[in-house]
Amino acid sequence: MKLVSKYSQIRQGTLCGSLFSVIIIGLTTYYFVYLLNQYINNLIAPNYKVQNYTNDGSIDLELSEDLIAFRFESDYNLSVDLLQQKTNQTYIVYMAYLLYLQSSNYIYIPLDIIKCSTPDLLGYYCLDYSKISNYTLISKVKDDIQSQIQLSIYGCYDLDYFKTTIPDNCASQENINKLINGIFASLKIRIKTSQYNTTSNQLETSYRSSPIYGLSNQQILTTVKILEQITKVKQGLFIQSLSSFSSPVQYNIENLSLDKQSSYLLANSNQFMQVNIQLDEMFQVVEIQFPSLPQIFSFVYSLFSMMMVVGFIARKFSLSTIKKDFIMLFLQNYYQGIYLQISKDIKLIEQNDQLNLQPQQTIISHHQNSQVQYNEEECDENQIQDEIENQQERFKNHLPSIPFQQKRVLDEKFKTPKIELLKAEDQSISTLDQNSICNQFNMLQQQQQIQQCDVIESNIFQREQFENNVNIQEQQFISQQTLK
Repeated sequence: MKLVSKYSQIRQGTLCGSLFSVIIIGLTTYYFVYLLNQYINNLIAPNYKVQNYTNDGSIDLELSEDLIAFRFESDYNLSVDLLQQKTNQTYIVYMAYLLYLQSSNYIYIPLDIIKCSTPDLLGYYCLDYSKISNYTLISKVKDDIQSQIQLSIYGCYDLDYFKTTIPDNCASQENINKLINGIFASLKIRIKTSQYNTTSNQLETSYRSSPIYGLSNQQILTTVKILEQITKVKQGLFIQSLSSFSSPVQYNIENLSLDKQSSYLLANSNQFMQVNIQLDEMFQVVEIQFPSLPQIFSFVYSLFSMMMVVGFIARKFSLSTIKKDFIMLFLQNYYQGIYLQISKDIKLIEQNDQLNLQPQQTIISHHQNSQVQYNEEECDENQIQDEIENQQERFKNHLPSIPFQQKRVLDEKFKTPKIELLKAEDQSISTLDQNSICNQFNMLQQQQQIQQCDVIESNIFQREQFENNVNIQEQQFISQQTLK
């Protein structure tokens, strides 16, 4: 008996527990493989934080050949170089300088203009910074230090403080003015922008274009403020390393229009376009942190812990059911008599519940039968009344006329016995039905109370006997374990 109960409990616990354990292990393994595949293919989104700061210290941007490219276009997307080569005449002259400002002092450093070597900038002009390799675009607000690039666009015949010579093959001033005043004539500048791609783990570079339009009798002053982005990247399997780099990310353009002749007379500046390129006072810091392998394990462990909590709750829920089954099995093996008696008591209680419903059903059925019988008696009484009236009519037609007083006396003698007889029968029937129903209901209530008292006393006695037997078994088991 002991072996049967023990092994049956083990089989019952193993069936549910094994199934749930397989589910937990399967889900955890699948989630781990899924995250590992995402990690290897760099598909897990890193932690990405962006903040903008106002420069209160020092920021600088390294100068590179492709930082800024430019060309003057005589028509939409058509360089003026094609026109100059075709006519073998000069229309536009470019000049560039690096301006270094410190308090009230400044330095102009001429820059060479060369053809861009970057494939995306073919057909544009770039600046050669080889002469100023130790200079950068810098902005130090506290020390009043700033550097900027100045790009000036002149007509072939224009002269001022910086442009002091005229080329030999200049086109006519009329043609130059006609070129500058064209509908689609503009100075197109392209500025380098770079951003870190978290998917490819590489710095991607692109160029943003912006046209600047002008007139031959005006001087257009354009200020380009470059917003610098400082990117910090943390990545690694276990120990993460930090890499940092800076690049331009976007720029703002401000335009100012002046009278060209007045500018020449007052400031000795005769170019019809001037572009100043400098750093913005705002800069952007981007922090990117890729997940490490221990973080992947922590994600898997979190899922496993959650599943274990669910399993613990399910175990607590099923424990009560297992205890009930164990008690019933224990009763079947050790106390079969008590088990059978409890089963009989349960059936008896169910029968009593059914008996509680029978009196109500009996009362309802008796009431319905009485109502039907009463309706039938009313119908009979109406029929009798009709027969009496018919007989009276026949007497009127076939017999001699009778005085009114004698007729009323005869009618009352004929009708009264019948009606009183019917009413007496109806009252006696209803009285008998009510008395019988009340007697039956009282008897059923007494029987139910007696049966319930017997069941309660029997259950109390059996429960005390069962608890005593269980205590005796536990003491015997403890004493056996102690002896062993």
